[in-house]
Amino acid sequence: MLKRNAEQAPAESWAIDLGTTNTVVARCVGGHASPVELADVCVEEPIEHTPMVPSQVYFDTPEHFHIGAGYTVDQIVHHDYAVRLFDHKAQRPEYELLVRRGTRYPAQAGDARYYTLTKGQTEFALPVCEVGLAGRMRIDWVERPNGHRYWTPGPVEEKECVYTLNEGDTLRISPPGVAGQHRLRVEFSVDAERYLCATVHDLKLKRDIRENARLVKLR
Repeated sequence: MLKRNAEQAPAESWAIDLGTTNTVVARCVGGHASPVELADVCVEEPIEHTPMVPSQVYFDTPEHFHIGAGYTVDQIVHHDYAVRLFDHKAQRPEYELLVRRGTRYPAQAGDARYYTLTKGQTEFALPVCEVGLAGRMRIDWVERPNGHRYWTPGPVEEKECVYTLNEGDTLRISPPGVAGQHRLRVEFSVDAERYLCATVHDLKLKRDIRENARLVKLR
């Protein structure tokens, strides 16, 4: 919940924040802000019955706004985030869920994940993506025996529901990968400044090749 110092708070104000994949709206009454539904607000393309999260951009009236003066925000992630992988058997991309929207940070992003390489593979990357348009599109995440959740979209779904934030730094793998064997263990976390971080451990070399490295800032 957003809060503002009581002596600064107008009787009622509105907030709106236009992001790359969503519009965030909140209503502030008596210094306390709460989410509203876009169906209750006059916008060009209202999305009915979609709960939104508060923003730091406040409107005292439809014509007057100010940014962040005296407001604090609960530290939550506002989108689902996943890493894009490639299913070599199906010959198509798939997405592994890392952080769910509403997650408070700083936080660990679940248990460690293990990745296999193809025969002779010498490069590895972790492309981070926003998935599902902040809950507007239903994503059928499927939990696998490893305890993690995955989604394999069709081409149209992928185009409509996925926004790539970072294609990921390319890690050099030496010696090259061996097919069918776990080679990398990756532990993800979200730090206090909302950056997604990763520690990448080479199981064959028995050492970290990235330690708590920042990948991208989440929204």
